[in-house]
Amino acid sequence: MRIAIDVQSTLGNKTGIGYYTANLVKHLLKIDKENEYSLLSNGGGELRTHERILWEQLHLPIKTSLSRIDLLHSPGFSPPIMHPHKLVCTVHDLIGIIFPENLGAVSRFYWSKLLPFAVSKADVIIADSENTKNDIVKYLNVKPDDIRVIYLAVDDAFEVVQNTSLLKDVRLKYNIPSEFILSVGTVEPRKNFNRLAVAFKKLKDKTSLPHTMVIAGKKGWAYDGVREQVNKLGIEDDIIFLDYIDDDDLTLMYNAASLFIMPSLYEGFGLPVLEAMACGTPVVASNVSSIPEVLEDAGILVDPYDTDSICDAMLSVLTDDKLQNELRVKGIKRATFFSWEKTARSVLSEYETLMAC
Repeated sequence: MRIAIDVQSTLGNKTGIGYYTANLVKHLLKIDKENEYSLLSNGGGELRTHERILWEQLHLPIKTSLSRIDLLHSPGFSPPIMHPHKLVCTVHDLIGIIFPENLGAVSRFYWSKLLPFAVSKADVIIADSENTKNDIVKYLNVKPDDIRVIYLAVDDAFEVVQNTSLLKDVRLKYNIPSEFILSVGTVEPRKNFNRLAVAFKKLKDKTSLPHTMVIAGKKGWAYDGVREQVNKLGIEDDIIFLDYIDDDDLTLMYNAASLFIMPSLYEGFGLPVLEAMACGTPVVASNVSSIPEVLEDAGILVDPYDTDSICDAMLSVLTDDKLQNELRVKGIKRATFFSWEKTARSVLSEYETLMAC
């Protein structure tokens, strides 16, 4: 069987889709010695929406035709509409459909028109979580039996680090105090950093805790608004915004943090939650979308719309050593449930079942 995988998302600074694709390919090649794989990209970096449309709907189909493949896997949302082969696509979330107000005109067309039609052409649809599967059924009018839920996993780079010198070095590198709360994600409205800032302000007002808040992630289009909110609250000296950081430093950052918090309003999976658990960091996260499915009882779930709930959860973890240790142990154990080899074997099974039809 000749299998092609669209690896465009692995180029440039990888986001969640890029990590998914890179790890899936790595482990498919590791476990599957029977089939032939073609890894397809345009050779460039990150694509803007209109460039992605051209790649997915024009250049990618041409490449697959020239490669004489049996099956194409589009691991990042929208597969080619025109294709002469078996087609698998992974839908990670439906953020652009659920939150269309955050999109420009081209992106809105991509999510509202092109994506639903393209996904309907797939022979197999893979969802990251049961929550995403339910969203696909609801918003794309796909039958539940046509969707397979295959969980993501955590990269091998994310693990418990005992070397305190390395943890100190990463703090010095980014000029971060010894005690801090970490949040990871692109600064956009869905990530709910405005409410996190309010909750953090409440925490600082009611306690003498010395912790700084560190937000690590690409500065998206809502960054200026969040920064303005932070300044208005008077906590600009207590919140540090970092841009994209690589996996090695991010692993150390998770390990050095007193607490990881993810107050997001919507996630297709919530990979940073899993990364934090694998590093033994206590987790506080939203009780919405797929996050409870990933976290289960290994962290504290909060109402992301209630800043008092967020504040109280942070306070509970930061002031209770027993709770911190309990969450560390549960988080590490929960993270072991997910593995990229398990993910790859499940995906490969879908390939084989499809080609046997």
